[in-house]
Amino acid sequence: MRVILLPFHNNDRLRGFHDLLPEALLPVVNKPLVEHLLDLLVRHHLKAATLCLRHLPYETEQYCGDGSRWSLSLTYVPLGPSDHLVAALPRLGRQSQETSLCLFCNVLADLDLNRFLAVHEEGGADVTVYQGAAATEELTETDPQAFQNVYAGPLLLSPRAVAALFSCPEGLDWADLFRTLRGQGLTLKTYQTPGAYQYLRTWPDYLEVQLRVLRGEFRTLAIPGKEVSPGLWLGRNCVIDPQADIQPPALIGSNSVIRGGAQIAASVIGEGVIIDQHAAVRQSVVMTHTYVGANLNVHEMVVHRHCMVQIPTGVDLCIPDAVILGDLRKRDIAEFLGRCANVASGLLLGLVCLPVLVPLYLYGLLRPGFLVAEERYRPARSGELAVSLAPRPFRFYTCRSRWRLLRKLPGLLNVIRGELNLVGNSPLTAAEVSQPQEEWEKVRWQAPAGLFHIWEAEGVGDPDRQERLVMEGYYAVQRSLWGDIKIFFKSIFSPSR
Repeated sequence: MRVILLPFHNNDRLRGFHDLLPEALLPVVNKPLVEHLLDLLVRHHLKAATLCLRHLPYETEQYCGDGSRWSLSLTYVPLGPSDHLVAALPRLGRQSQETSLCLFCNVLADLDLNRFLAVHEEGGADVTVYQGAAATEELTETDPQAFQNVYAGPLLLSPRAVAALFSCPEGLDWADLFRTLRGQGLTLKTYQTPGAYQYLRTWPDYLEVQLRVLRGEFRTLAIPGKEVSPGLWLGRNCVIDPQADIQPPALIGSNSVIRGGAQIAASVIGEGVIIDQHAAVRQSVVMTHTYVGANLNVHEMVVHRHCMVQIPTGVDLCIPDAVILGDLRKRDIAEFLGRCANVASGLLLGLVCLPVLVPLYLYGLLRPGFLVAEERYRPARSGELAVSLAPRPFRFYTCRSRWRLLRKLPGLLNVIRGELNLVGNSPLTAAEVSQPQEEWEKVRWQAPAGLFHIWEAEGVGDPDRQERLVMEGYYAVQRSLWGDIKIFFKSIFSPSR
């Protein structure tokens, strides 16, 4: 059996930021639509398929590759903006002498392909169309008018029907196409069975199918994750604050973080997502690598990084403010570049200070207790996997000296190892981490821990805890590259010890 995977109908695309996404890669329960179809083929031991691409074809081909991930052989056929089944057939090569199975990327169904093929052959039809669920299994004659302004579901074509389609004009809707085939003496039948069926034509359809899958209506669709309670699915390495409120049906994707006070109900959260404190996500879909800001209310929305679409109306909106919505891929890249810059700066300073560091190390060998490795804590980075939201411990190197700059020189090793930034907030001790903190005190953890601090640049030698938290909270909100440069040089030449 030859398998043809067809794109969305030209008039049925989900509008909005979907124009920035390949239609075949639009995720349903965190798996692309095309992957659900490929899983369906694998379950029925089909080994080859042709994927027809129209919208952003390169990205889809890059994701699917040659199909070896699914033990399939995948080939590709490009289509024009208005091309569809009739235009695709001549590009598939020579006319096949076997039955052709056509599956559409925006139709999901609990469909037994082997039974579908058997009914098609037993019924003796040239075209058998699968059209949704029914109370009982039935095969009926197809009325072409039933497909007026309707998108066809999965269908089987006999070699005779494929030959007839070669002669059909392009651009016909399904009613006209089936009427033409019937006029050439071909038989058309409709096949219906009990089971779930969903055609994705609008954003409400898109949300509905996600919730139906989570409720277990699509028994054959694989959900990535583990069902930890009825209707609640979790991916790997999820970090969920105990104070977060999650109401099923819901799916939390792998490597996602749900912070304290967040509320999630009847929603799908993609992989690598951060839902910040007291944000509410209800009856919505949040796609991968998206940051949802604190106190943001997301209701009946599809959110993709810094863009969102209202599900009832289809109105789309882009929000450039990364504090409200953000692209975590860009944040990860910025953090990586920042770490590289800090490591390079630490190495350069280490080389410059080498004439001081070597005697300092030798003196530490002669006088035990002069060089110290203390346990300190720093905030987790977005790219780190964790089992809790607690700060990360590390060994902070310093020495017992009354001279502030001399005490900081061993800490260059922490900068080189990527545990500290050159400029940042002070790492906390175990006692400071264990004591309760108010919400305003936690603002300081939005900035990384560093070797040089804002109060040193201001000439404050040893501020008390309250003053230090206020200054570090201000730094966390206002930090910038130019600000870090000024803090570094002012700290070096500060008169305070």
